[in-house]
Amino acid sequence: MIASVSELLVASSVLILALLVLRQLLRGRISRRLQYSLWGLAALRLLLPFSLPAGSSVMNLSSARRVEAVITGQTVRVQAGGTAVPGPAAAGTGAAAASEGVSVLPVLWLAGVLAAAVWFLFVNLRFARQLRAARRPMAADCSLPVYRVSGLSSPCLFGLLRPAVYVPTEVTGDPAMLRHILVHEESHWRQRDHIWALVRAVCLCLYWFDPLVWAAAAASREDCERACDERAVRVLGEPERIAYGHTLVAVVRRMRGPVYPGCTATTMSAGRNSLQRRIALIVSGTRTRIWAAAALAVCAVVLIGCTFTGRKADPQQALDELENSIAFDGTAITFTLPESYTPASDWNILVYGQAAMGTDNMSVHFLEQENADRSWQAGQTYSIALGETTYRSLQMDAYLPGDEDPSLTVDLLAKAGIEPAAALSTYYVTFGSETEDSAFDLRLMLPGGWEVRSGLEEGVYNMPNSPTVSFASLLSPMDIYNGDVLVGTLKYGRYTPYTEEPVPPEDEYKTVYTELRLSSVDIWNPYTAVSRYDQGESGIADVIYKDSAYMEAHPEENMASVPELETKGLLCFNRELEVYIALRFEPDQVPDEDTLTLIAGSLQIGPVGTL
Repeated sequence: MIASVSELLVASSVLILALLVLRQLLRGRISRRLQYSLWGLAALRLLLPFSLPAGSSVMNLSSARRVEAVITGQTVRVQAGGTAVPGPAAAGTGAAAASEGVSVLPVLWLAGVLAAAVWFLFVNLRFARQLRAARRPMAADCSLPVYRVSGLSSPCLFGLLRPAVYVPTEVTGDPAMLRHILVHEESHWRQRDHIWALVRAVCLCLYWFDPLVWAAAAASREDCERACDERAVRVLGEPERIAYGHTLVAVVRRMRGPVYPGCTATTMSAGRNSLQRRIALIVSGTRTRIWAAAALAVCAVVLIGCTFTGRKADPQQALDELENSIAFDGTAITFTLPESYTPASDWNILVYGQAAMGTDNMSVHFLEQENADRSWQAGQTYSIALGETTYRSLQMDAYLPGDEDPSLTVDLLAKAGIEPAAALSTYYVTFGSETEDSAFDLRLMLPGGWEVRSGLEEGVYNMPNSPTVSFASLLSPMDIYNGDVLVGTLKYGRYTPYTEEPVPPEDEYKTVYTELRLSSVDIWNPYTAVSRYDQGESGIADVIYKDSAYMEAHPEENMASVPELETKGLLCFNRELEVYIALRFEPDQVPDEDTLTLIAGSLQIGPVGTL
């Protein structure tokens, strides 16, 4: 799995510190080449942005999480039992610094990387140009090309693709010293130290801000020279061990400056400070002791297990990571199972909801097979394609085994910023009960929170149909409210079916709503049919009507001067019962188009108790 930057910093720091301690404890007890090879672990940890899925990571320690929190700018509180829980950034300037660091730190890091890379490139290109200008080929018993260079401070191996050995002109007159130098530099080549020098430079560029990486680079370069001494002595033979030491002292004595800082050349001497210890190792020699090798093997396994593995999240942390991974790309909702939690088969994830099917609901379920087979894969992204379906609800329930059986419930529509389709409830309203023979039922569906209330007031609506062709004249015992807000008024009227000649079904509404369509007070036109059933149909109409509140406030004005209001209305008729209903919404309470269509499609008139 991909390791975070903070995880790499903490894990690599622990590994480097451990290697520095082992370097001191095992010095003189294991082969110098074996000691040098340990730095390969540090290079791998620094350069590979991956972590193995395991629970033994050092990142599971609360102290490591505290350090990680400092790196990421979070504060951490530690609960009983040692679980570190990220908390909000410190108040005031701390929070501002954390938010600012999100954008500033990557830029600062990249600037440092580029600066370090340019410096390393400049130093090496300049050194290469100097060598080419001053070098002279010479014949020598060596597997690589050998050049003598005037003014060179130390013999070296240089070049990545075509490495060559460069020796100061001053030492070419001493055959024994020259032989020691060539064997030493050829040992560098056989150890591929010119490549490892480049690896060190890359690590220093990427981690230019980390003093531990610089300390590791210095220590590994020193160990490189000691490993090369060991190989050189083995090639030269025991009789020349002391002579080789004298050559090394002579080379260091004649050095006139630092050993090419920033240069990838592998020199014969890494500096005078470590010369005494280095000579002592050459003179005494080192043999790997069995117990030391066994201890080193155990330590290496432990270090790999602790620093090359990622943090295993506890169940609650894994659930939080799962929730944070939920995303919506416009066509599908996706989520990714955290790589930090294993085994993935522990996951129990249910994704379910209700889809709108006209005025009805249909239960939907996703990823049932993966959950039934427990075939979830850590790090894998799963997708829920929404398509053209309109959902009333869509939810995820996730569970993981734990001491308290932690769980997660997420409203996926809300997480994705999707407005769910209105959930409708069915109502049955009885009209015309003032004369039992004329009573009928209306079925309609309304959004949640809406309700139908009796609008009947004594002496107001208990009257026969008035010849006045206005919406207000229709029998109207019902109002629709959303809480305390009046949403619309529901009325009914009677009509006489047109029988003089056949009327096309699409024009039948013109014979039903004549008074409403031709009224000068309430005009319900144009009309759009939404649903047809056996005895009639329902539809939506644009409504223009006179402002009754204005008329009451200005009784002296004529009808023509009364302002008009515009809104939406719903109509439904039953040809057998010869009745229709009209639902006019308040202008500021008209529902959205989808909900309006759903309500219109749900309208149906029938005899009392038959719907």
